[in-house]
Amino acid sequence: MLSLSFLTFSQSEEPYVVGVRHSPPSFKLGETALSDTINKYIKNYSIPDTLSKNARVYVTFRIDSTGNAFDIQLARGYNPYLDSVAMDITKIVTREKWNPGTYPKPTSMTLPFTFKSSQTD
Repeated sequence: MLSLSFLTFSQSEEPYVVGVRHSPPSFKLGETALSDTINKYIKNYSIPDTLSKNARVYVTFRIDSTGNAFDIQLARGYNPYLDSVAMDITKIVTREKWNPGTYPKPTSMTLPFTFKSSQTD
């Protein structure tokens, strides 16, 4: 089972005008649809319970001012297999354009993946 807890973002280090509220980039259909899309594709992978017990993997990417994703990188891994699953899924959900938000510079996003064992101890 994969749990998507939140999507974080950080804006460029460039200062912006005080009083102007900028909205962050977002998945075209919303955060719920992003979670549903990830769960749909995660089913294509065979993840042993012993491998995925409480594992967290973080993948970062940037969204430019037109909504295109680039610079996809593993920010924090757990093991090579789960790292590759998280990277593959991130590449799938960033293929299409995102809503770019209102900030005129590229924005960094972090997609956290939490793999939890379905076994009960």
